[in-house]
Amino acid sequence: MNAILEARPSGPSQISLPSLAGINDAPSDGNFYARQNGAWVIANPGASDIIYIQDDFVEKDWQAGGGAAYRWYNGVSGAGTGGAAAWSTDHVGVYQLNITTATGSSWLQPQTDLGISSMPFSALKKAVCRAVIKADAAFQTAVNDGEWTFGWSDNFPSVQYGALFSIAPGFTGGPGANGVGGSGVTGAGGLLVGTYNNVSTNHYGYIQTFFTITPNTWYDFIISWTPAGPVKFYVAQYGSAPTLVGTITDNIATVGQTLFLTNLRGTAGGNNVNVFVDRIEYIYQLTKPAVLLGQGLLNF
Repeated sequence: MNAILEARPSGPSQISLPSLAGINDAPSDGNFYARQNGAWVIANPGASDIIYIQDDFVEKDWQAGGGAAYRWYNGVSGAGTGGAAAWSTDHVGVYQLNITTATGSSWLQPQTDLGISSMPFSALKKAVCRAVIKADAAFQTAVNDGEWTFGWSDNFPSVQYGALFSIAPGFTGGPGANGVGGSGVTGAGGLLVGTYNNVSTNHYGYIQTFFTITPNTWYDFIISWTPAGPVKFYVAQYGSAPTLVGTITDNIATVGQTLFLTNLRGTAGGNNVNVFVDRIEYIYQLTKPAVLLGQGLLNF
């Protein structure tokens, strides 16, 4: 509700509250009221349609292998590792996902013991996620050398549904999003963005943004998702205003998804590539607000 000037429950009270100049008391019918545009309107102070979560990784709230006491799960395979990293100016609290020249992966996702770890997107009006990320080296352009990603998906590394940023210089032959680009999208031109709505049936596609990701530079990544589309992708060097680099209107998934930051090497050799994250935040707007009775419990 916009422009709320005053909010209080109606109903009998032992305290006599004087009316503000020019404003009459709210109706006494058991509802909650608020002022809007010079009039009393029914308000529900216990209704919430927003879930917001953020982490700056200042405190240790991650654990490999699970554990309900921690917010994040760091999964690893092969040569992948993860853990706290050194802080730097303007980046206090940093987590890293490490990959050596051997094959393997390291990924970060909300703890699987938390219900938020697989949000049913069918229950959402909108979802937006943001991360501040850098990598200290680039994967090679050799096919399947490696990639790192950020965004929503149903799984890792076998993604079927979701919306992701992808930095994969060796990626070739991907289908274009929005019916554009045929099957010739590659990662050689820089940052890729894509949506996935059942990869097994070829319902997915990418946009080649030609936005260059430079090693040892912090970037802001933002994805804005709506169930009927579009999905919008924004990026900028940290400290600058994010720029829209891709808008996708097809292959938009509404199944359960979770937030992932991943680092994967598919072929041995090349460089050690370590991915660092300074902050993650995400917000969900529910289709149907959760209603709390608040002071209305006193009516029972």
